[in-house]
Amino acid sequence: MNLAVLVADYQTYKFEQGALNYYSPCVSCDVDSLPFAVDFVPPGDFGGITFTYTETADTLLHGTIIWLGRGALDRPDNFQPRAQFLLLESAAAGPVSAEYFNIMPVLAAAEFESRADTAWSHVERLDIVREFATLEYRAGFYLYAPAVGAFDPSEARWIIFLYRRG
Repeated sequence: MNLAVLVADYQTYKFEQGALNYYSPCVSCDVDSLPFAVDFVPPGDFGGITFTYTETADTLLHGTIIWLGRGALDRPDNFQPRAQFLLLESAAAGPVSAEYFNIMPVLAAAEFESRADTAWSHVERLDIVREFATLEYRAGFYLYAPAVGAFDPSEARWIIFLYRRG
């Protein structure tokens, strides 16, 4: 596996679920950043967010965003519940870099990054993070808000990407 998508509650930062996948190594990608392309469709009534892997154009994450409704994450389609991931006694080594995807800003950049870092502190002891930390890896943070209008923090989720080349 070289990609993990972890989901945590926005308010409590509690880890909820994760998905692990393997994609062919990105040979032509910039080694200093995540090899993701982001397509954001602003919701008039319906919109969405898609993160794709630039090497293969595979969809890494897709979620709908609905005006006066509630969208949903439908990719990856192999999420496993929290119980499938062990919580270790100590934190794994951190990533070599972190990228913050503040696409539809509901928070100022500094607050977004601070809260994303707090979300990280709630997943850094997961066994999957320790597995990624056996090699150099990168992390990415996105705040998924499935509804538009007044921001509803009870519906929002932190999306944390872990990526390593090999």
